[in-house]
Amino acid sequence: MPFVDADIIEPFIHSAINKKLQADSDLFDIYENQAACFIRDTTGEDIPTDTDDRPDWVDSVAAAIIEWLAMTSISGLSENETKRIKDRYDRAVKEMSKYRTAPTTAKNSFIKTGSYEQEEW
Repeated sequence: MPFVDADIIEPFIHSAINKKLQADSDLFDIYENQAACFIRDTTGEDIPTDTDDRPDWVDSVAAAIIEWLAMTSISGLSENETKRIKDRYDRAVKEMSKYRTAPTTAKNSFIKTGSYEQEEW
């Protein structure tokens, strides 16, 4: 049950991360599932059974979350690149609040609390 697939988010994410996710569909599926659950828990938006049924706003939001999760699997990103990825993630979290349709259950989410943050941030 995805919000997005790898082709949908390709224009929004770092090329090295995109290459890694295109090469490893299992890894993409893990990150997409985590992002989808975070979006659902934050907004109340049901995860669609087909990407064609996703809301218009979700592409860049899901891409930013997936990119942020996936950057831990990529070596060689510069400090500026990791900062841009984190900034996009932060904007995505704020953007989701505009689309909240139900009380959030993401207050204690591992993504929202930042337990995945890398030390160089």
